[in-house]
Amino acid sequence: MTSIYDLVGGAPAFERLALALHERCVADPVLNHAFDRDDLSPDHLPRLAAYLSEACGGPALYTRDFGGESAMQHVHAGNGPEDAFYVNFLGCFEGALDDADFPAEVHDTLRSYMDDALVRMRAYGPIGSVVPADLPLPHVAWP
Repeated sequence: MTSIYDLVGGAPAFERLALALHERCVADPVLNHAFDRDDLSPDHLPRLAAYLSEACGGPALYTRDFGGESAMQHVHAGNGPEDAFYVNFLGCFEGALDDADFPAEVHDTLRSYMDDALVRMRAYGPIGSVVPADLPLPHVAWP
């Protein structure tokens, strides 16, 4: 069985996806403030690409190098963005799949995964949220 990671072309495909997603978020008026900042981590794109790669069956580089799901949730915890943030992010993600030339056959699966990921992230959105230290990084169910 081929993973989505292998199907789309591995790490280069996820680097394209991370860049396309970032560019769409910078262009979005609701998301811009979170993505077009001087203090955005310089390794934001490699982190995003590694996270999505790992979730889609690629090597566990995000877990190894960046701390896994708990670390990702911790970075975003307490931001409490409004519903429009999540809705617009999902729309940007869907557009980025096209921009990065991901095959249509994986779009619904990846959209569903990202929708679930945003639900998980929203759970830690309230200010003062505590993220457990041992959250597993969820993987895309494929096929």
